[in-house]
Amino acid sequence: MGTENNSNKVRLGDWMFNSIDISDKKMFYEYIEKSDYNTNLWSSNFAYLWAISQSKRRNIIWKMVKGMLVTFILRKDNGLNLACLPFGKGNAEQLLSTIYRCLRYCNRWNKHNKIKSIATVRTMNDLQLTYLKEFNEFGRYFTIRSLTGIERHFDVQQLVTLTGKKFKNIRYKLNLFRKRYPQAKVREYHPNDYQALILLSDHWKKTAKNRYSNIFDGVYYREIIKHYSELDHLILVVEIDGQIVGMITGGILPTGQSWGCLIKKMEQFDGLNEMMTIEFARTINKINPNVELMNVGSDLGAPGLQAYKDKYRPVLNLNRYRMALK
Repeated sequence: MGTENNSNKVRLGDWMFNSIDISDKKMFYEYIEKSDYNTNLWSSNFAYLWAISQSKRRNIIWKMVKGMLVTFILRKDNGLNLACLPFGKGNAEQLLSTIYRCLRYCNRWNKHNKIKSIATVRTMNDLQLTYLKEFNEFGRYFTIRSLTGIERHFDVQQLVTLTGKKFKNIRYKLNLFRKRYPQAKVREYHPNDYQALILLSDHWKKTAKNRYSNIFDGVYYREIIKHYSELDHLILVVEIDGQIVGMITGGILPTGQSWGCLIKKMEQFDGLNEMMTIEFARTINKINPNVELMNVGSDLGAPGLQAYKDKYRPVLNLNRYRMALK
């Protein structure tokens, strides 16, 4: 079972795969829209999958299997796993049949390459697991384990209005920021801002490393900013006295909902995170008032991140899981 690379084609043993390309976005969107389960997992968004594939540590590859679009992660050590559930039309039994076939192949490939770990579907959430368990034989063939951290989904309309006692702290932070920095301007990103956002990220990392043991967005930060237009990505920046002091990114998904991807700021500006998050929700609402939810990803089990995301009163909190064959 050898490896063969030819342009965007990757042969792993008997199977031929395609390396993910930014031009695949339309196809991914079509299969996401066809899916019968809730495709709201943060890490299955096309922009994220494509951006992390630019890392030297992994390659994101895909293959059509039983009429479904299956996304794989090929690690640097040649280990092969599924990145997320397959996309495409099919009930729970059909979806699991596709997963079963793919995981068996991954295990065969990994064994050949002396990879000791069992192949997995790397991430799914509560809603997706509930859908899979509609197949009565799920427990006979598959095993799951919980991942650290809860995926948080904010109510966009609630963030637009900020009514009620539960948003008292957010309103206080917004008023504090506006009072201290009345000259602050929020605008959409322009490619000329790229270098300023790289400097902003460098500054953020120096302060964030004291709060977070792992920072994961080093590669996909640059790639998403460079290719924001091709990825249908919205980037807002905040300027104070001509200097960019904060940025936030995300967008509207083919599911009809939205996600928040990246947020960075200069540490000294109290209330800036809150201001950017609320302005982003309001911008999403202006673009499409029908968007109800914003998935801002997992809190990774970090107490500080948990507390920060809880301030926005998420209306959907989803546990995440990893799945393997028994």
